[in-house]
Parts: sequence; C-alpha cells; structure tokens
Amino acid sequence: RRDGLGPPDLRRPRPAVGRQAPGIPVGHFPEEGRLPMRGALTVLAWMVLLGADNPVPADGTKPDKTKPGETKPEDPIPPPPPPKEVIVTANRRETPAERVGISYEVLAPWRVSPLRTETAVEALRAVPGLHIARTGTGRNGIASLFTRGSNSNHTMILLDGVRMNSDGGAFFSFDQISTDGIDRIEVVRGPTSALYGSDAFAGVVQFFTPRGMGPWRIQTAAEAGTQGRFRERTTLQGGDKRFGFFATVGAFQQLDGHYPHSDIFDETAAWRLDFAPSDRVSFKVFGREIRSKQDVFTNTAGPRFAPLDPDAWRKDHISVLGTEADIWLKEWWDLKVRVSRFEARQESKDKPDALDPWGDSESVSRFRRVSTEIENTFFWGPQTITAGVSAEREDARVRSRYLSSRSDSDTARTNYAFFFQDEIAVTDRFTVTPGFRLEDHGAFGFGHTERISAAYRFPETGTKLRAAYGTGITAPSFSQTTGSFGNPNLLPERSRSFEIGVDQALWKDRVHLHATAFQMDMDDLILFKILSYYPIFEGTFVNAGSARSRGLELSADADLGRGFSTDAGVTFLQTRALKAKEPAAPTFVEGEPLLRRPSVEGFAGLHYKWKDRLRLHLVAHGVGARQDASFVYGRPARETNPGYVRFDFSGEYEIAKGLLLFGRLENLFSKRYEEVLGFPADRRGAAIGIQWTKEF
Repeated sequence: RRDGLGPPDLRRPRPAVGRQAPGIPVGHFPEEGRLPMRGALTVLAWMVLLGADNPVPADGTKPDKTKPGETKPEDPIPPPPPPKEVIVTANRRETPAERVGISYEVLAPWRVSPLRTETAVEALRAVPGLHIARTGTGRNGIASLFTRGSNSNHTMILLDGVRMNSDGGAFFSFDQISTDGIDRIEVVRGPTSALYGSDAFAGVVQFFTPRGMGPWRIQTAAEAGTQGRFRERTTLQGGDKRFGFFATVGAFQQLDGHYPHSDIFDETAAWRLDFAPSDRVSFKVFGREIRSKQDVFTNTAGPRFAPLDPDAWRKDHISVLGTEADIWLKEWWDLKVRVSRFEARQESKDKPDALDPWGDSESVSRFRRVSTEIENTFFWGPQTITAGVSAEREDARVRSRYLSSRSDSDTARTNYAFFFQDEIAVTDRFTVTPGFRLEDHGAFGFGHTERISAAYRFPETGTKLRAAYGTGITAPSFSQTTGSFGNPNLLPERSRSFEIGVDQALWKDRVHLHATAFQMDMDDLILFKILSYYPIFEGTFVNAGSARSRGLELSADADLGRGFSTDAGVTFLQTRALKAKEPAAPTFVEGEPLLRRPSVEGFAGLHYKWKDRLRLHLVAHGVGARQDASFVYGRPARETNPGYVRFDFSGEYEIAKGLLLFGRLENLFSKRYEEVLGFPADRRGAAIGIQWTKEF
C-alpha cells in the first residue's frame, strides 16, 4: 500500500522526471539533509578538495550552470509532473519509489490523522512485518514494536532524522508518540545500519513534522471518551516557498482506566520553522517535547497474575531539538548539515503497602545524545552518490534505591562513523544501490555494516522486481553493561538479512499488489537471564545465542470507485532459536519459537469518502497464537497466548466550513484478548470530538 505523499519540506523546484535537469541525472531528487559536529571544518575542507571546480561528470559532459529544478529558456517542452511518490528514509534522501529496491511503507497524512487515532502505534498496525505488543490499559503501559521477528529494541526510531531510541534502542514506548504534529510515517523493513548505524538492526520507523504551508490558519480540537479520557489540541501554521511555520500543543488525560490506579496525564508540543533565502539555501529548526505522568498499577506480570499496586507512579520527559542546513554548493553537489539533541528523563517511585511490603523503591535516570552529521549528495552522470560523516556523544546517569540498597552510575561514550551509498541507474529500468558504513563505537569498537539493493521495472505491465541484502548491528545499552544487572562483557547484536519482492500495479494504477519473502539471521542476541526469584530477585544480561526469522509479507490496496477504497495485508512468520548459549534462560530455548512473535498476523480496511466532507473507516486486525511468558514464579516458563481478531471504526463529518465532527469506536465487538500475557486488553471504547479551523 504505497499511497503516501512526498515529504512536506519541498522547499525549492525539483528536477523533472523523464528529462535531464541541469547537472542532475534523470529521475534523481535532492532530499532533506542530515547533520554535523566537532571536526566539521576539517571534513568540509576535505569535501571541497574532493569536488574541485568544474569537474567532468562520468558521461564526459560539462555540468550545466542552470539552478536545480530550472529549465533552459530555449527548451519549449514543459517538464512532466513529478512521480506519484517519493520516500526519504530508504536512501536518506528523496528517492522516487520506483527506484527503491527494499521493502517500505508510507503512511499518508489521512492514515495518521489525530482524528483517527490517539497514538502513532495504532497506525503502525496496518504495516506488514510489524507486530505491536502493548501492556496496560488505554495509554497506560508500554507498547513495544517487533519488526520481522526481531527484538523490541531492534528498530530505529527517527523524528525528522533525529534518533529517538535511547542507547541500544532501550526503553522506547510508542505510546509516548501521539499523532499530534505528525504528518507522515515512513517504515523501512530490513537491516539499515549501513545508512543509520546502531539500532537499525531490523528496520527504521521515521515520523515527519509537517511544514507550514498555505494561508495562515489556526485549528483547535477537543474530544472525550470512555475511561475518563479527554484530549485537546491547538495548531498554528502557514507559510510559502520561502518561509514556513508550524506549531502544535496537545494534552491527554485518562482518569478512569480499566483498573484502579491507572490514570495518565500526557502533554505534547511540536514545532518547525523553515526559511529558504534562495533556491540554493534553506534552513530548518524543529523540536518536540513530551511530558507524561502515569500511575503504574502493576510492577510485575500483569493484573491477571498479580495484585494491583496502589501507589507506584512514573514520570517521563522526552525532548528533541534539531537544526538543519541544506546548501547547493554546485549544480551537482548538495550539502546537508544537521545538529541535534535528544534527551530522555524518567523518574519512578513505589512505596511499601499491604499487598507488596517489599515494594520500596525509587529511581531517577537521564539519557542524552548530541549528534552532528554532514551529508553530501553528488549527482554524477547515472550515479547518485551519498557520502557523509557523523559523530555523537551519549551519556547516561542513573540514581536508584531498592529498600536500603542504593546504586548510582554515570557513563558516557562517543561514536564516530563514515557512510557511503551509490545509487546507480544502470539503465532506465534497472537500478542498483550498494552502500556501507564504518563505525568507531564507544561500546564495541570498530565495526562495519553493508547493504545492497536492486530494482528492475517493467513499465509496460506496471511490474517491479526487487531484491536486497543487508547487515545490522545494535550496541549494548548502558543499562545492559553497567549497574546491578549489567554485564560489561556483552557483545553487540548483529543481523544478516536477504529479501526478494515484487510490486504490481493493475487496473490503470488503481490496484496495487506487493509481496516480499525474507530471511533474517540474528547473532549474539542480548536477553535478561533470571538467576533467582526468592528471597532476592537476581539476574543479568547475557548474549543468549543466535536465532532466525523468515516470512512472507503480502499487501494490497484498491480504489473501488464511488468513494470506496480498501486495503489489506498479512504476514506469515516463523522464528526459531538456533543456538542457545544460556539454556537456563526460559525466554530463549534452542529449537523453540521466539516469544511474542505470532506466526500469522493481518489487517483489512474498508474506507469511504464523500465530497471531502465525510470519511468512514472500518478496520479489522487479527493476530495468531504465539508463545509468551508470564515471568511469575511457579508458572510455566512458556505458555500459549491465544489469537484474536478485533474491529475498529472511525469517521469524520464536516458540519460546516471549518467545523468537523469526528468519533471512534474501538474494539467494536468487545473482544477479550491479551497482547501480552497477563494484561487483558480494554473492552469496547468510544470517543467523540469536534475540530474547528479558521484561516486568516
């Protein structure tokens, strides 16, 4: 289902597809940039020497001095329209979808609209190859993402190019990302560490903040729902080719959850400022702040197996700040520089009570990453070369107490990398894209990752064949190597993956079919090994062994006419632990499937649109049975969590110009199920709201 639009940040004219833009090969699109850092002047000087004045491109012709996107005055033929879709995340720059040889998904704005869902994780359920496992009730809990059978920390999370994972991908809950201030989501499946480094072990999910465009307008919305939910949002945006501004603030609260002591308060602010003084130079500054406080109603295995905790709580604060410069130094050279800062703070506390007299603990933690990247794109004949350097510093501080025992730790590390990719248009139909990344990482030393992909198109039949091979890596996190449970001898986790696929367009491009077969081998997987439950809980992190996942992803979408459209997808997955170095770990048993990975999962949706005033969506989501563990002393090490199918309905209707009524019915038939063993999911829920937009 490839129905997404191009990135919102189209700040200057783009080269036309189908004929030669001055100095830029046919069909190549410059993209949004990436970032810089210490030593940037040295690197920049090296790049300048590399591209001395007036080089001769590979085809032997001298570069045209016309600005990117302009046409020659003597050329009477108007350029054709741009391709229907471009994707940024696959190659770190805007790339026509027809040239991409890896599997990806673009979720268009209407799919991630705040009117349809509260959190971005719900939109990701309609992506083949992804599995969501959520604990808690409503938004109180943790939502984990498993990509193609990998672990929940093996998918890199980006916001406008800024990595939001903590070190080692640790502790990221998708429930912390609301749909406020999210314009589009791109998903790349398969190891992508050759471009993005550690944490892109099995794939990348990137969220995009919209660019302010069009007349200045203010928009405000409010909704109320079951479980004492209330949500409000206010947005201001506007702009033109040279200047754009977008800002939104939103708040959410849940005061009557499915369980006692399950309240949550959440605030989100997102903003973006764009300025382009010329067609060759543009700047962008963006940020996102998330603050939440939630009652922790269980600190153990879930309310089905353990008593509820009446007084535990947790606070989170996530901050993202980034700035980016995009400069065309030559007609064939696009330089992008980005500096960013990510910080995650967490505070938690639990008091002893009658149900848990030993529950006396508190902790305060902070993780911070400062990153700089310099990225160069060279348009050289039939090649588009992307090369750059990155540097980042990560530091973490943890202060914790359990009963009378205290633990304090302060750790830091610095990581450097060089990445290179060459997109080669061998013919008009055939594109090959090899790339690699060299890293000097503070956690594991020197390392390298690779990726190569290929796409062959048959325009006559609307067919694209593709194949890709890649390697991935995830560094051990600070919490895995330090502290009372840490193991300083951990090795990084590594992956190797191969996939082949076909995309087919039918019925005058109104029907799209996609199929991908893949296999991923995972080595030195890090898991937590429980050493003792009683009288004191003890454990440590270990490289548990190697595993393999293989599967088939199928998806389709169709425009049925008369305002109706449909989409569907299914993933068949097989996982197995190949070699267990730690047989005592119940979560990793040689020859057995990996926990919480269903063998089959799918979705189907029916959508209706009438005169841009009415939109209706009915979506079914099914998950097959999977192995799980309660981690409760005395219960079986492994249990089967039954499958389920749930239905959701949402709609919106424009009552008058600028006034919109919207609503949702969640778990329409009140299905009983558990995404994570021991955590019963919410039964039927509902929400209704109103949105008002005013232009000025």
